[in-house]
Amino acid sequence: MSPTTITLFVGAGASRYFGVPTANAIAHQIVDDVLASSSGTLLRGIKDVYEEPLRELLRKFLLRTFPAIKSHTTERPSITDILSIVDYAIATDTNLPFDLNDGSVFDMHEVRRALEHCIMKIIDRPQKEARIKSTLTDMKRNVKAWTEKDQHEFTLISTNYDTIMDRVMYDVQSEFKEDQRASADLGTSFRLRFGIKGRLISRNAEAPKRLYKLHGSLNWLMCPACENIYIASVDENLTKYVGNTYGVSELNDCHCGHAPLRPLIISPSYVRDVRATALREIWRSAQEALRTSGVWIFVGYSLPAEDVAIRSMIARARMSISGLKGKRKVHVYDVSQGRDGNAPEVEARYRIFLQSDDTEITYHNGGMEEFLDDIRNGFDTILK
Repeated sequence: MSPTTITLFVGAGASRYFGVPTANAIAHQIVDDVLASSSGTLLRGIKDVYEEPLRELLRKFLLRTFPAIKSHTTERPSITDILSIVDYAIATDTNLPFDLNDGSVFDMHEVRRALEHCIMKIIDRPQKEARIKSTLTDMKRNVKAWTEKDQHEFTLISTNYDTIMDRVMYDVQSEFKEDQRASADLGTSFRLRFGIKGRLISRNAEAPKRLYKLHGSLNWLMCPACENIYIASVDENLTKYVGNTYGVSELNDCHCGHAPLRPLIISPSYVRDVRATALREIWRSAQEALRTSGVWIFVGYSLPAEDVAIRSMIARARMSISGLKGKRKVHVYDVSQGRDGNAPEVEARYRIFLQSDDTEITYHNGGMEEFLDDIRNGFDTILK
């Protein structure tokens, strides 16, 4: 049998299945912690560059930007709404005088840092549940079996920061050594967080397993000077090394001599800007994987209109010459239901965007649960 290439594209719905909060739930937790709680835990002990509590800065921003936020306990702005205001001020170099004195772009960067730190701490919580590891055992076994059979190739593209699905593909401590070639391709070169020599591990573009994280990851840190990224085990959240972002703590300096390292996550916003060199390379790798894959599987991703960059990447991959024989197969696993006999909104969105003479789309309304059930019987079952 000739080799087959599969690209699995996962969005927030896949992580939600494992208990990671939705964007709205994250916003509620942040607001409750910063405004309603007497002490708060998400930003405890973290200070801004002036050695003032970062929580107080975020509190002022929320109260001034959304004046009725405390009185509306059921309807709150989404995390996307909040971050978009921050990112627009930063992108346009405009002041938002929320603290009655300055509100400069520098302050907006501090607010953004506070929000990112809160998001990272909230998302990290569900990853500690033991049931996640046992649930993904079958998937990891089937990915391994698939890639070893007939030289098939498997790519996982993720928009999520959590590392729940990552552990299906690799484990830094067992698979990435400073004296050997990486057995999985992460789309860019990197350093090991606890490596002594600091040698860059080049990406292995020929690896049968590939993991491309479009928006960064909880277990990544980036050096603002040399722009290289450090990667730790999938079980580790590196937030603890960047609590005091303007101070240098143990294991928070780069081998190039710069400190401190920074988290690398692209927060949900309508004003997203992917500038980091490593992320641009990962996006290019992801587009190439889609272009050359005969099977696309989307799980927990609704293809929203605001994801212009991702839509553009998918469209360019579809329109490019791929050399595939026969139709490309697209499987969409979603949980939306249609009304009055019509196709679900997400299914209709995919069909309008992707369906053509050379693309066959199959819609599954069972979401992540149905996908996991299907792959327990192996990928060949899905592709029949």
